[in-house]
Formats: sequence, C-alpha cells, structure tokens
Amino acid sequence: NFFEAIGRGDKPFEVRKNDRGFAEGDRLLLHEWFPEQRRESGRWIACTVSYVLHGGQFGIEPGHVVMGIRLPDNHQWPIVDTDNAEGQFSAERR
Repeated sequence: NFFEAIGRGDKPFEVRKNDRGFAEGDRLLLHEWFPEQRRESGRWIACTVSYVLHGGQFGIEPGHVVMGIRLPDNHQWPIVDTDNAEGQFSAERR
C-alpha cells in the first residue's frame, strides 16, 4: 500500500489536492488511513516536502500537486511503538 511504500522509502513523493498551499520545506504528518473502515490505524510518518510540482502541466490535474518528500534522518521502519515517537516532526506546517 501507499503508506508502507513511503515508510520503506520506495515512494519519495505524494500526490495531493493543493488545498493547503503546499510549499518546499513544509513538514507533513501522514496518517495511515483505512478507507473501507473509515478510520486511521494510529500509525503515521513524518516527512518534509523537498519539491512541489504544481498541476496544470505534465498531465497533473489543475489544483493538485506532486510533492517530493524526504524522510528524516532518524526515520525507522517498520514502526514499532506509535506511542513513543520522540524526535519526529509535529503535524504543523511551516
């Protein structure tokens, strides 16, 4: 799944509707989501936006972005303890 691929470092990008004005340097907190059950798993991944490609070009729908994302140097996978995630980024964008 997408979440696992990001965690392993296999998917260094994220495609999103640009409803937040994403920019390079933003810090994201990506939560694992189960759409069938309409709930989060409790697992999350912190990352930093390293590049933003805006829609309306290269076949990307207008109003959407493809973001390059970088995992922190201290990223560990798989997540073992979701209650003890010291050193990870906060959910705030900067």
